[in-house]
Amino acid sequence: MNVVQLLMLSLCGVCLGDMPDHGGAISVTHAENADDNGVSVEVEEDQLDNVDVFYPTRNWQTIKPGQTIPQGLHVRMNLETGLKEAKLMDGDDGLKFWKEGERQGMVNTDKKHFSRDELKKALKEFKLSQDDMQDGQVYAESLKKDFRSYEELKEDFAQMNANVKTDSEILTDLLTSFRRPDITVAEKKAILTDLEYYVHQIDNAQNFAAMGGIDECIRTLNVTDADLRSEAAFVLGSATQSNPKVQVRAMEGGAMQTLIRMLSNEPSTQTRNRAMYALSSLVRHFPYAQQKFLELGGLNALKQLFQEGNTEKLRVKAVTLITDLVIEQHMIEKHAKTDDAVQQEKIRQYKKVPLLELLQEQGWCDVVHTLLTLPDHDTRDKVLTAMTTLMDTCHSSFSGAWASLEDLQREYHVLSGQEQSGKHGDDSASDDHFYTKMLQTVNKMLLEIVRRDEL
Repeated sequence: MNVVQLLMLSLCGVCLGDMPDHGGAISVTHAENADDNGVSVEVEEDQLDNVDVFYPTRNWQTIKPGQTIPQGLHVRMNLETGLKEAKLMDGDDGLKFWKEGERQGMVNTDKKHFSRDELKKALKEFKLSQDDMQDGQVYAESLKKDFRSYEELKEDFAQMNANVKTDSEILTDLLTSFRRPDITVAEKKAILTDLEYYVHQIDNAQNFAAMGGIDECIRTLNVTDADLRSEAAFVLGSATQSNPKVQVRAMEGGAMQTLIRMLSNEPSTQTRNRAMYALSSLVRHFPYAQQKFLELGGLNALKQLFQEGNTEKLRVKAVTLITDLVIEQHMIEKHAKTDDAVQQEKIRQYKKVPLLELLQEQGWCDVVHTLLTLPDHDTRDKVLTAMTTLMDTCHSSFSGAWASLEDLQREYHVLSGQEQSGKHGDDSASDDHFYTKMLQTVNKMLLEIVRRDEL
């Protein structure tokens, strides 16, 4: 191991106390032999005269051109003189180390001279600093082995970017795999799950339809595996939701007939739920699809749900869909501008959808209020909304719901009182006075039935 050799301005054997005043600056080099715990002292003449070392104090001093500056100083540019200045950091003192080329040294900022003991201590500290530097170099080398360089990382990221695929490319790959003749049912199901994620985005859904993906989904609605039918209906519903171009493509592919049949005949509850989701997405804000829905017996298929057991959730979804379609027609007729050709064309198309007339003819008014007996408050809220919307068409049938409405009135009267007093345990309902609003809706419904019966 190399050790530190001291090169001073005095000759060998001269007493340290007789050293000339060089501001406590020392120049050092490495030597092959050492004593005194790794520290040897050897002096050469005129060594420091070739090195101009800046001697720092606690005051600002100008740094002369070519001067070697010790480490750890506060350096600034004097804006008035344009010269660099330096001083010790606040609270700093002791030894300061400097380096110029192959030569290194230190400055004692506390006083101008080194005693023998101070010199030995300083040299030991200097040697330790060199050892630390060597250890730091070893550590840096180990980091290079354990971690990749910046250039290597750049190459990796460039390769990653080169492998990134667009959504359109991913859809193409998924459909290509889906159409493989040797694909398994499990693989098809996984692909449909991935497709459902991508077709939520409008452009992706339109690209998916252009690639024939909608046709693949419609064909899959007719396979024997219930899970595949369920996933295909889920993809179809997500792709057609609020996407007119895809709605048109689905109608052209015969999706409406298949979905209505599934609502009537599908044995799987989950698949029927997803068929309802696909049907709702297909007909909303699409009058042509609503017209075909009525022509193909869609209302009858939904009404049959009220005659089957364990279909309460589907019944609520059916009532919600019908209510939304009625509100949709009403809003178009109410807010359409007479000088807007597009909106007037929509009104003309909606007039071809005799929804309210068929609801009354096919007995829908008699089944809607039967859902009031369900215990779920959210379901009751949806049913009351439907009854309010359909009151003009179904008011005579809704008179038969009088007993159910009175039961709700008594129940919500109690819940509203607890809500108002802060005693009700359901915080989510109490925050917006849900039960009070439900009570008000029931009261209005009863009053409206009475008013219409008196007419």
